[in-house]
Amino acid sequence: MINQIKKTIETYVDGYLNAEKGLVTETFYHETKLYSVEEGKIDKTEMKDWINNLEDRKTKGDIRKAKLEFGLIDITEKTAVVKIILKFEKRSFTDYLSLLYIEGVWIIVGKIYSIEELIT
Repeated sequence: MINQIKKTIETYVDGYLNAEKGLVTETFYHETKLYSVEEGKIDKTEMKDWINNLEDRKTKGDIRKAKLEFGLIDITEKTAVVKIILKFEKRSFTDYLSLLYIEGVWIIVGKIYSIEELIT
């Protein structure tokens, strides 16, 4: 099960970094929302808006490079929570992802994240 979950996450990250909307939509439930804190308030991004952003990045050739690190992976039957860290040159993103096992596939149904500026 862990390998299936990691594969889902790796596919999502590959899609995000390379601005490949097909890979992201393959791994996320279409009604997923992304949450973070921006200036002390909850910032919510709808899936359609995130996909539009990926399409814009693809058009601009905005391909990114980051190192993926897995943190916590907690599985209970058909549910899982995964912490990942994407380390870029000047910042890191920490994602907490909620997944459900549906019809033989792990799919991301929730994402909260934070961004940390790195001191270089």
